[in-house]
Amino acid sequence: MKRLYHICLVLWAVCNIGCSTEQQSSSPPAPALTVVSWNLEWFPGKDDQTAARRMKEVHQALIEIDADIYLFQEMADFESVEQLVDGLPGYEVHVVSNFKYGNRPAKQQLAIVSRFPAHSAFAETFKTPEGSRAPPRGFSFAALED
Repeated sequence: MKRLYHICLVLWAVCNIGCSTEQQSSSPPAPALTVVSWNLEWFPGKDDQTAARRMKEVHQALIEIDADIYLFQEMADFESVEQLVDGLPGYEVHVVSNFKYGNRPAKQQLAIVSRFPAHSAFAETFKTPEGSRAPPRGFSFAALED
């Protein structure tokens, strides 16, 4: 335990030394990159009325947040993600997972949306032991260029 504490303390010190906020040169600072990860919990909703209201609320929030990259969790499908970012200038849906639960699509997909073009993007389901009834989960990936 004591050794782990010392390793963490050394890592903290290295990170703080290497991450100084002082400006060392006269060049202007690089623009900030904003990334938002948002679990939208069964988006857009379980019925049409809820879905329409949530779509409008989250769309408005995205306008206000104005991030460069969005990482969404628990999206219903590709169409929901496209509809959500429709009308937001410069955004592209790079990937929406297509995890299955048994033979039917799961309603908890992952999505990556950004202002940057993607070289590649994909999603992969985690491997589970044969015969397992594990919930559909996995990961999504997008290689973006600036």
